[in-house]
Amino acid sequence: MIVDSTAKQILFCTVRIEAYNNDKSSVGTGFFFSYKLKDGREAPFLVTNKHVIQGYFNGKVRFTLNIDGKPAFGEYIEKVFDNFDSRWFKHDDPNIDIAILPLSLNLNDILTNETKLFNISIPQEAIPNESQTNEFDALEEIIFVGYPNGLWDSRNNLPLIRKGITATPIEINFENKPIFLIDGSVFPGSSGSPVFLYNKGMIPDRHGNVQIGSRLLLLGILSAVYYKEDHNILEMIESVSKPGITTREMIDIGIVYKSTEILNMVKKILSVFKVE
Repeated sequence: MIVDSTAKQILFCTVRIEAYNNDKSSVGTGFFFSYKLKDGREAPFLVTNKHVIQGYFNGKVRFTLNIDGKPAFGEYIEKVFDNFDSRWFKHDDPNIDIAILPLSLNLNDILTNETKLFNISIPQEAIPNESQTNEFDALEEIIFVGYPNGLWDSRNNLPLIRKGITATPIEINFENKPIFLIDGSVFPGSSGSPVFLYNKGMIPDRHGNVQIGSRLLLLGILSAVYYKEDHNILEMIESVSKPGITTREMIDIGIVYKSTEILNMVKKILSVFKVE
């Protein structure tokens, strides 16, 4: 495959994160994000949710190898981490489900002149500014990339791309939190997925105007899905008590933390290392 389009590049912006202890495990999505420093260098990060990595001592991530500037399908290197949880910076607010890993500090042992990784980082410029956000309509088509229910193309180390729509306006903080909601098929394993506004060929605005062109904007990070709970009463003959079974059903409404929270967090991490 020649990675010569935005849609193809999206396939290489994520990794499948496996976190585990002796008694439990977690599968989620992480995505590459880069921040341009004042000296022109790019600071690389991996972004996911706190709940994907929190409390796990071990972690495993599989990276596709880069051969002659192309992805080498079926050829990859697995990085196994110890002290996995402690390597991540977590958002100061316990209610904001974002964790970030500085890659330059954690991949030195696998990166050599002979070993290169094929990944596409989402640049900071992909985060919409306030002016752009104010031009979004209440309903926008979105896509998200990840590993729903742990599903992936393990042979080629590729994620799945899914689509949906915004369920609440992006410019409004839902319930006064830095989140908005999406309507899409969200499953465990999609936690940590990047959520994009992707327009190909035409860029519409909320006034009905259309421009020729394409754009990819990072709107946020997918964190969770809402459930509907039903308590079904079991009727038993000559029984005084009525035991029940509670069933949970996903209603395909996902919670997305806004990408501005990622940007603010990256800036704080860089300040810890006194890097600008």
